[in-house]
Amino acid sequence: MIIDIDAASSFQYIGKFKEDEDIVKKALFKSNFTILHYINSDFLLNNRELVLTILKSNGKYINEMPEAIQKDRECFFLAARTPYFTSKVQSLYKIIESDREDFKSILQFNPDLLEKTIFKDDRELLKEALSHCGFCLRFASEEFKADKELVLTAVTKNGSALMYASPKLKDCEEIVLAAVTNDGKAIRFASKRLSNQKTLNCNIY
Repeated sequence: MIIDIDAASSFQYIGKFKEDEDIVKKALFKSNFTILHYINSDFLLNNRELVLTILKSNGKYINEMPEAIQKDRECFFLAARTPYFTSKVQSLYKIIESDREDFKSILQFNPDLLEKTIFKDDRELLKEALSHCGFCLRFASEEFKADKELVLTAVTKNGSALMYASPKLKDCEEIVLAAVTNDGKAIRFASKRLSNQKTLNCNIY
């Protein structure tokens, strides 16, 4: 018998055919993996290569998988290296805290993950995160928000990250100039003194 899954929503109604490996795989790929919550846990546990393929496509799908897969180090790191990854279980972030260098390699894909880990106050890792997303400055400590090198890294990547800088650095011409060069609208976050300077405002246009 030929089964054609035309829509992800129809998968839940095909009865015994949900146990057919070929049909399940075809349905998964055809639905772009959106039917994962209908898939039997044992099927996923017994098809590791399929699981890795799914996670490589989009790490968010790890939330639809059995707990054993979510706690699997290889699976978790693979998922974390894809855009928009997030885990609904905070305790699982301990997996990526187990190796600082491996975690550093994740930051280029998901710099926001730093906020959820014990490495949040690690200056080197924060700088790495800021080089990929300046807005990570929002969860930096007050000390780091006053760190000229870190703030310069942030505003060079995303000018409007200036909003999170310390008052002193919002009044630093080098910092503000870098911010408005990246994003002219960042001038609104500068100190009153600098926001009125014509030499800085000209960078908006």
